[in-house]
Amino acid sequence: MENGSEKKPPKAAGKGLSAHLFGSGSGEESINWRQWLIGAVFAAIVVLLVYSLIAGTAVLRNVLAALLVAGAAAAVGVILGFLFGIPRSLQRDDTQNAAVPFQSVRTNTNLEQISDWLTKIIVGVGLAQAGKIILAVEDVAARIGPLFVMSGQDATRNASAFVLVVMILFSILGFLVGYLWARIYLQEAFNDMEQRAQRQPEYFEGLMNSYLYMPAPKGFTEALKLRDQYKARISDSLTDRMWTYLVCALGQQYKYKNEVQHRTETDLAEDKREFEDALRNALRNDPEALSLLRLQLEPDKTNKNRGPDELFDGDLRSFKGDVAVRKLLDLPVP
Repeated sequence: MENGSEKKPPKAAGKGLSAHLFGSGSGEESINWRQWLIGAVFAAIVVLLVYSLIAGTAVLRNVLAALLVAGAAAAVGVILGFLFGIPRSLQRDDTQNAAVPFQSVRTNTNLEQISDWLTKIIVGVGLAQAGKIILAVEDVAARIGPLFVMSGQDATRNASAFVLVVMILFSILGFLVGYLWARIYLQEAFNDMEQRAQRQPEYFEGLMNSYLYMPAPKGFTEALKLRDQYKARISDSLTDRMWTYLVCALGQQYKYKNEVQHRTETDLAEDKREFEDALRNALRNDPEALSLLRLQLEPDKTNKNRGPDELFDGDLRSFKGDVAVRKLLDLPVP
């Protein structure tokens, strides 16, 4: 169980900016690809600036133009890398193991679908139109070339070739940056957000409520397992709403054992005591529990004037004639 007195592992050394950039520290923080990638970017910028300084007469113009072209190419590469590297959400379906809690609200995957479509289009068009794409890139380089003032006899050709090299180099580097960021850091951020959400009481409340709408015995079994998981991971004390859901789950369990498994009242004595204890806690902690549980005890009366979406399942129907339960719910005893 996690609590305030539990010892937490020491933080890994080198968690700052330098660690994220250069992989300093130990363990998972030391990743060599970051050093090589950042070194390659810096080396490319240095080469670009040096060539801009020595290859022409208008030094400032060449430097600014080179940085502009490099930035544009890198931006295109980052976007493409991001599209190719977007992590997929783990969408669970109903056929999977019921022990794994399902998501009552599924993650919006529109961006993932767009990424799939665009990457397939880019790859397909790129393979089919490779020749035309190469010519188009060369044409773009020729059009951008006049931004640079080069010296020598083949100044125009040199400028176009320089632009072409810058476009290819920085688009590749940008692609790697975008792809690796999406695959590693963005995925880590998504995982961290999901783990934080799963440690919130509201997460367990929503799942527990959803399980109660599943067919027996799967529904109440998973709801009771979730109760145990909450106590093991979060707190020994259930939330107010979870007490109410627990009463419904125990009511479903009692009904299933009595009507389907044909257990006798003697066999179910312990189950009844657990149900009554949960009922007392629910009525004590949840202000809305009384009205809700009354409706679950006598659904036939409450369903007469309700639509199909408002019907109550009668989770507590088995205790309809139980004197102790009716007294707890402040109902007249027949």
